[in-house]
Amino acid sequence: MFGRLMPQRPVKRICEPTNRQALNDVMNHDVTAVMEIGSLESVLGKITKEGLNRLLMVRAGKPVGIVNGHDLLCPVLRYFL
Repeated sequence: MFGRLMPQRPVKRICEPTNRQALNDVMNHDVTAVMEIGSLESVLGKITKEGLNRLLMVRAGKPVGIVNGHDLLCPVLRYFL
């Protein structure tokens, strides 16, 4: 993403210190998951109430996808437009 928005050289300079960090140190450990059979309303409510950007979708306890606010907003807008 950054390579497309910024020239490559500054991106490498900015990212150099992070190359030594473990992914475990920078990832979000507080993952919020919802069952894929949940309603659009309940998932949208969870995202807005908890201030989340995305939710992990699970089926039988296994990840099957990720849903974000944009994914949810499009069907809502289509309904009203």
